[in-house]
Amino acid sequence: MNLGFPITNKIKLIPGVSWANINNEYYQSSDFTENDSPDESNLNIFTASILVERNTLNRKLYANEGRHFSVHARYVTGREVNKPGSTSLEVDVQEKNVDWFSARANFLQYFNKNGRVKPGIFGEVVYSSQRFFSNYTSTLLMAPAFAPTPESKTLFLEEFRAPQYSAIGAQLIWVIKKQLDFRIEGYMYHPLQKLKRNADLTAGFHAIRFDPRFMATGGLVYNSPLGPISISANYYDQETKPWSFLFHIGYIIFNRRALD
Repeated sequence: MNLGFPITNKIKLIPGVSWANINNEYYQSSDFTENDSPDESNLNIFTASILVERNTLNRKLYANEGRHFSVHARYVTGREVNKPGSTSLEVDVQEKNVDWFSARANFLQYFNKNGRVKPGIFGEVVYSSQRFFSNYTSTLLMAPAFAPTPESKTLFLEEFRAPQYSAIGAQLIWVIKKQLDFRIEGYMYHPLQKLKRNADLTAGFHAIRFDPRFMATGGLVYNSPLGPISISANYYDQETKPWSFLFHIGYIIFNRRALD
């Protein structure tokens, strides 16, 4: 349940509460067969949140004018039940109570509204007091994800998930024609608390050090009456397959998840 209140013509305040059941199935090794059974982590949670948002972007996806700013705070409490699979070192069902606080602030602004070349800047900071779940993989699945580009929202990027991180980015958009843009975007992501996999498959933290990761995308976008048509090349630093190519027609948007 959410309630929205306008603060000004362009700023809204949305407090909300929800109950959710989150069920993740996964293997704790990339080397598994069809005969292996997955781990299952089931999380029942109650959460309360508050969002303050200002949005003057001109498009839902692939904007090139306006500004977006938001601050989102959330408290979560609940219980995790973990059923080990065949790739786990555990054999017994594990249960534990969990609770944490999280906050996310991000900013995006485009400049040179009437020009053909439109630069943009981006920034995001995330803090979460989330502690460790039953194992490394379940902890990583529940950690906040850095996903500033349309394709990154569709992927599970292990190197871009952490309880606490900061990120900055820059965009350069060349308006070829009124509805046709060429876009280049680059981002630097720095985990302030980087998760690690221990020998017993539980989660821990690496020592704090400056260890940034980079993400980039570039391509053409045509904003048709039926939605955007885009082709792009994408790069994700330190991932097993760092390069990808994406072609899509229409919007890449999702229903809001329980912890968004």
